[in-house]
Amino acid sequence: MYQKQQFVVENMIYLPSAEERTSFEAVSYGLKTLFKPSLTKTLKGQGNIERFEDLKIDELMKGVRALILDVDGTLTCGNEDFSPAVVEKLREIRAKMPACVYCNQNRRWPIFEQLGIPEARNLPDKPDPRGFIVAKDLYLKPQISSRIPLEAESVATIGDNHLTDGGCRAARMQFIHVNRLDGPEGKMAKAVRQLGNGIAGFHRNLERIIKLFPKKSDIETGQYEGIHPLVKALYEPRKRPNPL
Repeated sequence: MYQKQQFVVENMIYLPSAEERTSFEAVSYGLKTLFKPSLTKTLKGQGNIERFEDLKIDELMKGVRALILDVDGTLTCGNEDFSPAVVEKLREIRAKMPACVYCNQNRRWPIFEQLGIPEARNLPDKPDPRGFIVAKDLYLKPQISSRIPLEAESVATIGDNHLTDGGCRAARMQFIHVNRLDGPEGKMAKAVRQLGNGIAGFHRNLERIIKLFPKKSDIETGQYEGIHPLVKALYEPRKRPNPL
């Protein structure tokens, strides 16, 4: 069972708030992502999108069989209503593939019941990978009639935070990062989200730099396809003038 953290403050037991507890766990997860870049990887092709409604479901279905949806910052912010474009995209998802809602907020949204999208309840707070695994097994698998087992790699989570929603990567799932909607956001939650964006951006830039340089095997064979011309010039043997 998932247990809450306790802290002793001046001979008193202090139970952190839900936001504080999630922030502590997210920062701890962030330290892991610093040394394991694969935890910040996003789905190839649609891994980083501007808005949820920009998601191309038909293209997504080529490699993804089910979706786990975040709510706050992804579909709406605070107590704001869902936009018509978001509702329409949710209808499209419900008609084409299994989906469920998994968020750290202990509240219900009537729109999901109306659309027939289940809300995962009583799960460990994100980024705990156990929560994503349970959401897959209890809320997504029952929606699939096929006998083909639902593997973690064929499930994608869409959300706005690399260090909470991105916890799906530790459960071997795909992650689709969406830019957060404009709206109210707690200071701690914002700091954690920005930290996650910074770590993910660092790994992306580092990967781009590494790709500039050829592999040892490419150097030996003289193959430099896709290598920046300036880097290529460093590795190519210089032409010596003919003495004759």
